[in-house]
Amino acid sequence: MNRNAYYGLIHKGAAQLLGLNQMLQPDADQTYRNWLYDKTRKRSCKDLSIGQLRALKAELENKGALPKQNMPPQRQPTPVKTQMQNTNAPTERQFKKLLAVVRSKGWSGLGSEYLKGFIRRTTGVESVYQLDKRQMSNVITGLEKWHAK
Repeated sequence: MNRNAYYGLIHKGAAQLLGLNQMLQPDADQTYRNWLYDKTRKRSCKDLSIGQLRALKAELENKGALPKQNMPPQRQPTPVKTQMQNTNAPTERQFKKLLAVVRSKGWSGLGSEYLKGFIRRTTGVESVYQLDKRQMSNVITGLEKWHAK
């Protein structure tokens, strides 16, 4: 498999995993690059070695964001649109709400170390980009209650 094929698969898997298709383009791009940085300490797939690309692809397959590559790509069945959508991913509205709450606290944004610490303590998850809808709701509610004090 060549580098461009890995780029495409990683972008597709990340979009599935993070719900990027439900976000505005600038937010989706920032979310993707922050997720990639959390995983690899690089903000672009072009900066990754072929081994890192393979590892990232394998991780996305293990999380169910990509189908396992056990048959040639041209023979894979086309997934139904509802199967492609991650219904458990946080919504665009939740991301916007979280960003507003974070900024009201004076923090730098969704990549803030303060936010990462709050998320770790609240949910046990390492990053805002790994939260599901319920966890995102709990984080937003917790921050709002903390902000109200």
